[in-house]
Amino acid sequence: HIGIWLVFNESNRKLLHGNGVIPMKAVCFGVLALVSCGATFQLDAADSSLRAQILALGEKDQAAMRAHDASSEAALKSHVVELKAIIKQHGWPTIAQVGTDGAQAAWLVAQHADFDLSFQLEALNAMEALAPKAQVNLADLAYLRDRVARAQGKPQMYGSQGECKNGVWQPFPIDKPESVDQRRQVASMKPIADYIAQATRMMCGAKGH
Repeated sequence: HIGIWLVFNESNRKLLHGNGVIPMKAVCFGVLALVSCGATFQLDAADSSLRAQILALGEKDQAAMRAHDASSEAALKSHVVELKAIIKQHGWPTIAQVGTDGAQAAWLVAQHADFDLSFQLEALNAMEALAPKAQVNLADLAYLRDRVARAQGKPQMYGSQGECKNGVWQPFPIDKPESVDQRRQVASMKPIADYIAQATRMMCGAKGH
Protein backbone atom coordinates (compact mmCIF):
# COMPACT_ATOMS: atom_id res chain seq x y z
CA HIS A 1 0.00 0.00 0.00
CA ILE A 2 1.55 3.27 -1.11
CA GLY A 3 -0.67 5.83 0.59
CA ILE A 4 -2.33 9.08 -0.41
CA TRP A 5 -0.50 11.03 -3.10
CA LEU A 6 -0.61 14.78 -3.35
CA VAL A 7 0.55 17.46 -5.77
CA PHE A 8 1.57 20.55 -3.85
CA ASN A 9 2.18 23.78 -5.75
CA GLU A 10 3.74 26.81 -4.10
CA SER A 11 5.40 29.50 -6.21
CA ASN A 12 5.36 27.18 -9.22
CA ARG A 13 7.22 24.43 -7.33
CA LYS A 14 5.53 21.04 -7.37
CA LEU A 15 6.17 17.90 -5.38
CA LEU A 16 4.30 14.63 -5.18
CA HIS A 17 4.29 13.11 -1.73
CA GLY A 18 2.38 10.62 0.39
CA ASN A 19 0.34 11.27 3.55
CA GLY A 20 1.31 14.92 3.91
CA VAL A 21 1.89 18.33 2.38
CA ILE A 22 5.42 19.52 1.70
CA PRO A 23 5.97 23.30 1.80
CA MET A 24 8.81 24.18 -0.55
CA LYS A 25 9.86 27.60 0.77
CA ALA A 26 13.30 26.38 1.80
CA VAL A 27 13.81 24.24 -1.28
CA CYS A 28 15.03 25.75 -4.52
CA PHE A 29 13.85 23.20 -7.07
CA GLY A 30 10.91 21.32 -8.45
CA VAL A 31 11.34 17.56 -8.66
CA LEU A 32 8.73 17.25 -11.39
CA ALA A 33 10.58 19.70 -13.58
CA LEU A 34 14.01 18.89 -12.14
CA VAL A 35 15.12 22.45 -12.67
CA SER A 36 17.93 23.92 -10.63
CA CYS A 37 17.63 27.54 -9.51
CA GLY A 38 21.16 28.81 -9.90
CA ALA A 39 22.97 27.42 -6.88
CA THR A 40 26.15 29.31 -6.06
CA PHE A 41 28.27 26.26 -5.27
CA GLN A 42 30.31 24.45 -7.89
CA LEU A 43 30.48 20.70 -8.35
CA ASP A 44 33.38 18.80 -9.84
CA ALA A 45 32.77 16.46 -12.77
CA ALA A 46 32.29 13.40 -10.57
CA ASP A 47 29.76 15.13 -8.33
CA SER A 48 27.93 16.58 -11.34
CA SER A 49 27.51 13.08 -12.69
CA LEU A 50 26.28 11.85 -9.30
CA ARG A 51 23.85 14.76 -9.07
CA ALA A 52 22.45 13.97 -12.51
CA GLN A 53 21.99 10.33 -11.49
CA ILE A 54 20.15 11.25 -8.30
CA LEU A 55 17.96 13.84 -10.02
CA ALA A 56 16.97 11.18 -12.55
CA LEU A 57 16.15 8.88 -9.63
CA GLY A 58 13.96 11.59 -8.14
CA GLU A 59 12.18 12.00 -11.43
CA LYS A 60 11.47 8.27 -11.55
CA ASP A 61 10.18 8.42 -7.98
CA GLN A 62 7.71 11.11 -9.01
CA ALA A 63 6.64 9.17 -12.09
CA ALA A 64 5.85 6.14 -9.93
CA MET A 65 3.82 8.30 -7.58
CA ARG A 66 1.90 9.89 -10.42
CA ALA A 67 1.07 6.44 -11.79
CA HIS A 68 -0.17 5.23 -8.37
CA ASP A 69 -1.01 1.80 -9.77
CA ALA A 70 -0.03 -1.83 -9.26
CA SER A 71 3.44 -1.19 -10.69
CA SER A 72 4.26 1.73 -8.40
CA GLU A 73 5.52 -0.21 -5.39
CA ALA A 74 7.81 -2.35 -7.54
CA ALA A 75 9.20 0.85 -9.08
CA LEU A 76 9.76 2.42 -5.66
CA LYS A 77 11.59 -0.69 -4.50
CA SER A 78 13.89 -0.50 -7.52
CA HIS A 79 14.66 3.12 -6.64
CA VAL A 80 15.75 2.06 -3.16
CA VAL A 81 18.09 -0.54 -4.64
CA GLU A 82 19.64 2.14 -6.84
CA LEU A 83 19.99 4.62 -3.99
CA LYS A 84 21.56 1.99 -1.74
CA ALA A 85 24.22 1.40 -4.39
CA ILE A 86 24.91 5.14 -4.53
CA ILE A 87 25.18 5.35 -0.75
CA LYS A 88 27.55 2.38 -0.64
CA GLN A 89 29.92 4.17 -2.99
CA HIS A 90 29.48 7.82 -2.01
CA GLY A 91 27.74 7.94 1.36
CA TRP A 92 24.46 9.77 1.88
CA PRO A 93 24.15 12.48 -0.82
CA THR A 94 24.82 15.90 0.71
CA ILE A 95 23.93 19.37 -0.47
CA ALA A 96 27.62 20.03 -1.13
CA GLN A 97 27.86 16.92 -3.28
CA VAL A 98 24.67 17.05 -5.32
CA GLY A 99 22.98 20.39 -4.60
CA THR A 100 19.79 21.09 -2.69
CA ASP A 101 17.66 19.49 -5.38
CA GLY A 102 19.80 16.35 -5.50
CA ALA A 103 19.77 16.00 -1.72
CA GLN A 104 16.00 16.26 -1.68
CA ALA A 105 15.63 13.75 -4.52
CA ALA A 106 17.57 11.24 -2.41
CA TRP A 107 15.37 11.98 0.59
CA LEU A 108 12.22 11.42 -1.48
CA VAL A 109 13.31 7.87 -2.28
CA ALA A 110 13.85 7.15 1.42
CA GLN A 111 10.62 8.88 2.44
CA HIS A 112 8.63 6.62 0.14
CA ALA A 113 10.39 3.39 1.17
CA ASP A 114 7.69 2.37 3.64
CA PHE A 115 8.29 -1.25 2.65
CA ASP A 116 11.89 -1.04 3.98
CA LEU A 117 11.91 0.46 7.48
CA SER A 118 15.52 -0.54 8.08
CA PHE A 119 16.57 1.56 5.10
CA GLN A 120 14.44 4.49 6.26
CA LEU A 121 16.21 4.27 9.63
CA GLU A 122 19.58 4.20 7.88
CA ALA A 123 18.61 7.27 5.88
CA LEU A 124 17.29 9.01 8.99
CA ASN A 125 20.50 8.37 10.93
CA ALA A 126 22.61 9.65 8.03
CA MET A 127 20.52 12.80 7.68
CA GLU A 128 20.56 13.40 11.45
CA ALA A 129 24.36 13.32 11.38
CA LEU A 130 24.50 15.77 8.47
CA ALA A 131 21.94 18.25 9.82
CA PRO A 132 24.39 20.16 12.08
CA LYS A 133 26.59 20.67 9.02
CA ALA A 134 23.70 22.14 7.01
CA GLN A 135 24.03 19.34 4.48
CA VAL A 136 20.34 18.30 4.50
CA ASN A 137 17.09 20.25 4.44
CA LEU A 138 15.60 20.38 7.95
CA ALA A 139 12.03 20.08 6.71
CA ASP A 140 12.96 16.92 4.79
CA LEU A 141 14.49 15.53 7.97
CA ALA A 142 11.33 16.40 9.91
CA TYR A 143 9.13 14.54 7.42
CA LEU A 144 11.34 11.47 7.62
CA ARG A 145 11.37 11.58 11.42
CA ASP A 146 7.59 11.57 11.39
CA ARG A 147 7.40 8.82 8.78
CA VAL A 148 9.68 6.53 10.75
CA ALA A 149 7.92 7.28 14.04
CA ARG A 150 4.59 6.40 12.44
CA ALA A 151 6.02 3.12 11.10
CA GLN A 152 7.30 2.29 14.58
CA GLY A 153 3.93 2.98 16.18
CA LYS A 154 5.22 6.06 17.98
CA PRO A 155 3.80 9.60 18.11
CA GLN A 156 5.22 11.92 15.48
CA MET A 157 7.07 15.14 16.30
CA TYR A 158 5.87 17.51 13.58
CA GLY A 159 2.38 16.33 12.63
CA SER A 160 3.27 15.89 8.98
CA GLN A 161 1.62 12.48 8.59
CA GLY A 162 -2.13 12.02 8.73
CA GLU A 163 -5.32 11.11 6.92
CA CYS A 164 -8.70 12.48 5.89
CA LYS A 165 -11.58 11.88 8.29
CA ASN A 166 -15.05 13.22 7.55
CA GLY A 167 -13.65 15.62 4.98
CA VAL A 168 -10.93 17.04 7.25
CA TRP A 169 -7.23 16.11 7.22
CA GLN A 170 -6.14 15.04 10.70
CA PRO A 171 -2.57 14.32 11.80
CA PHE A 172 -1.75 11.03 13.43
CA PRO A 173 -0.89 11.34 17.17
CA ILE A 174 1.73 13.99 17.95
CA ASP A 175 4.23 13.86 20.81
CA LYS A 176 3.82 16.91 23.08
CA PRO A 177 1.33 18.60 20.75
CA GLU A 178 1.45 21.80 22.81
CA SER A 179 4.97 22.47 21.47
CA VAL A 180 4.58 21.17 17.92
CA ASP A 181 4.65 24.65 16.39
CA GLN A 182 7.99 25.42 18.05
CA ARG A 183 9.47 22.27 16.54
CA ARG A 184 7.92 23.05 13.17
CA GLN A 185 9.35 26.56 13.22
CA VAL A 186 12.87 25.24 13.78
CA ALA A 187 12.41 23.02 10.72
CA SER A 188 11.09 25.95 8.63
CA MET A 189 7.59 24.43 8.52
CA LYS A 190 4.35 26.42 8.72
CA PRO A 191 2.19 26.29 11.88
CA ILE A 192 0.26 23.07 12.30
CA ALA A 193 -3.15 24.78 11.98
CA ASP A 194 -2.17 26.24 8.60
CA TYR A 195 -0.77 22.88 7.54
CA ILE A 196 -4.00 21.07 8.48
CA ALA A 197 -6.11 23.62 6.61
CA GLN A 198 -3.92 23.31 3.53
CA ALA A 199 -3.91 19.52 3.63
CA THR A 200 -7.69 19.49 4.02
CA ARG A 201 -8.16 21.69 0.97
CA MET A 202 -5.74 19.70 -1.16
CA MET A 203 -6.31 16.14 0.00
CA CYS A 204 -9.82 15.88 1.42
CA GLY A 205 -11.95 17.70 -1.10
CA ALA A 206 -13.05 20.34 1.37
CA LYS A 207 -11.93 23.65 2.79
CA GLY A 208 -10.22 23.71 6.13
CA HIS A 209 -11.30 26.05 8.91
